[in-house]
Amino acid sequence: MAYNRINGYIAVIRQKQSMPWHGDHMGLFWDLMQQSQLKEHETRAGSLEARVAALEAELADTRQILSEALRRLESKFCEDLNSDGRIG
Repeated sequence: MAYNRINGYIAVIRQKQSMPWHGDHMGLFWDLMQQSQLKEHETRAGSLEARVAALEAELADTRQILSEALRRLESKFCEDLNSDGRIG
């Protein structure tokens, strides 16, 4: 991960050096800071997407367990506990 970030910085430096009108060192520093922040946001967004996917999978599992528990309780007590018109 750090290796990719360093390669990204080097690419920006090379790109800026090839532009004669962009000789401002502070501008180069600012560009590097912005690129670093963008990469950080991308990483957070990626981890957020992974977290959401994990939570969705956990929710699906929880619903399945709840449904199975309800089915077994209805069968055991011979009652329609969720009012769906059937037992089990």
